[in-house]
Amino acid sequence: MAIAIPTLLQPAVVNARVDRLKVVNTSLQNFWGMNKGGSAERSSPMGRRGSYDVFNSTRNLSRPSRPGSAASVISPNPVGNVPFTIPRFHPSMPLLGEVLHNQRPIGGPVGQIDSAGAQYIADQELFIKQLITNDREFQVAAMMRGSYTYAVGNEFQGPTMAYSGGTYTVDYQVPSGNKSKLNMLAAGDILAATWATAGTKIVDHLLAINAAFIQLTGRGLKHVFCSSVMWGYISANTQVQTQAGSANTYFEYIERDEETTNFTARLRALPWLVFHISDNGLNTGASDTFEKFVDDTHCVFTVDPDAIVAQYWQCGEPISEYTGAPAVVRTGEYYWVTPTFNPTGWQLFGLHNGLPVLQIPAGIAYGLTVY
Repeated sequence: MAIAIPTLLQPAVVNARVDRLKVVNTSLQNFWGMNKGGSAERSSPMGRRGSYDVFNSTRNLSRPSRPGSAASVISPNPVGNVPFTIPRFHPSMPLLGEVLHNQRPIGGPVGQIDSAGAQYIADQELFIKQLITNDREFQVAAMMRGSYTYAVGNEFQGPTMAYSGGTYTVDYQVPSGNKSKLNMLAAGDILAATWATAGTKIVDHLLAINAAFIQLTGRGLKHVFCSSVMWGYISANTQVQTQAGSANTYFEYIERDEETTNFTARLRALPWLVFHISDNGLNTGASDTFEKFVDDTHCVFTVDPDAIVAQYWQCGEPISEYTGAPAVVRTGEYYWVTPTFNPTGWQLFGLHNGLPVLQIPAGIAYGLTVY
């Protein structure tokens, strides 16, 4: 079929640059102060292997002594030590100068040249940075679940991470009683009935979790993380609605963050407790399958976060940014571009050595609330 000359000669026009996937995965690390420069970010001067000592306070009473008797003898308070190893993330991306030389900017007009691919390289650097930001967010989400696993990949891709199913496990030492149906005090499951049933006494469950946290850590329950599906069960719960009072509005407030699309809410029945409602997540495992940070059958219960409960530890690593450059130690996140030859091009690098360290493991509970 013949094509009319005006149509054949009409230049291609690029009107915009479109990102079809909005990803704002910093909410959890921000919550814990584990974002870059956050209140709970720490640097290790000792390298990849670190540890912390445990020296607990006591609830015991001293023993009364009879007048004129010798002092009672007590044993020294025991000291524990918890070791950890900081993992390494080091993605790289080769770019050929021949390919980039006559390339237009992404989203730019056909007649405009992206000189030496400068803008394209900058865009790909941001892409690598987002990968590492996602790594941090995944680690924090995994800490809130109690663990994550990784499986050894190949020399090009490296290990793959997922919440379960891998060969090796990174365990945050959350007590077994703080998982599943929450037998936190070895006195029976707190989540003894599913929250999918309207008649389940959810308020009583939350008060029992608060009491268990106080006994285990001296800190009460302050935050609950769940998906919108779980929030639907909570909203429809009879006890939640009844204890809201005569106003007949079950929530104290509910607010949406337009940037992250997450919600925060408080119930009238428990106004001191903050709910974080999110359907965000990341692609995990070898098949890059989307998983919510908190799935539709669980809730994460936590005490109020601070740098005693959990910290994000980073270590340094010596790098040379180009051939012949002196090695310089870079701590935590770092990004650079190295020119290459034969063939001419660029190699983009990202480097991150970091791990969330949960110093009060009993301050988190990952509860199976729908079953």
